[in-house]
Amino acid sequence: TGQVPAVDQVLGDPEADDDPSRQVAHGVGMDRVQHALAGCDLQGGQGVVPHHTALNLGGAAFTVEAWVRPGGSPTAEGVQVIANKRTDAVSKDEWALGVYGPAGLGVPTPNTFFFNLGEAEVQAPVTAIWTHVAVTWSAGQLTLWVNGVLKDEAPLAATSLANTGSLSIGRDVLLPRYYFDGPIASLRISKSARYGAPFTPATAWSTDADTVGLWTYDSASADLMVDASGNGHDAVLVDAAMDPACPAEVPGAECGDAQLAAWEPCDDGNLLEGDGCSTS
Repeated sequence: TGQVPAVDQVLGDPEADDDPSRQVAHGVGMDRVQHALAGCDLQGGQGVVPHHTALNLGGAAFTVEAWVRPGGSPTAEGVQVIANKRTDAVSKDEWALGVYGPAGLGVPTPNTFFFNLGEAEVQAPVTAIWTHVAVTWSAGQLTLWVNGVLKDEAPLAATSLANTGSLSIGRDVLLPRYYFDGPIASLRISKSARYGAPFTPATAWSTDADTVGLWTYDSASADLMVDASGNGHDAVLVDAAMDPACPAEVPGAECGDAQLAAWEPCDDGNLLEGDGCSTS
């Protein structure tokens, strides 16, 4: 295997693969993404960030985005929460990013990403591969992007929330059975609408003046996920058994760096396929 750089191809729309030029760009781009990313499966646990008004998604604009790989084992009700923030289980004074699971489990739209804030909701089809999902809001419009492609939008006049609940990463902050089944590589919350046109998602983010919070798998330890934004919104891990295959415990170990990490079957220092030590 070899070091995989940040994705520099246009990922394109998975639903438009009948276009040969897009098929090549999408296929190569997504293949590289699958090998470039790694994440931690919290195995039903969560990272809990104490309440702060900056996490309520108020102000003139916001973006919530994550790199995730949805799994195939639905929770009892078919709702898998990537991140959410709310005070109680009945009010609409909340926001949530997650996945609705298979049909027959009482979900409104099976096999979709969802984001809801109050009464507003946007959705998009989900596949069980590494995926960049992003939600933005500005000028009264809520948008949902999957791998850089606009998938859904809805009007939302205001985003002012008064909830004082904690932010949870990996499962519902109040209902543990609503956990995300699969690894999460990173989650970022920003106080600006970062995307307004089709884009190529970066596999790694740096913090800037608009970053409210940034949590990544490689900042995780046995009991803490550090907020890389520098704003101090560290996530305390609760009921989270870190996946032993997770690279978080091997800082700096990357695919193709000639360092054999615990989660790698081999690493020969290159990105060549079919040489006895391939990225697949």
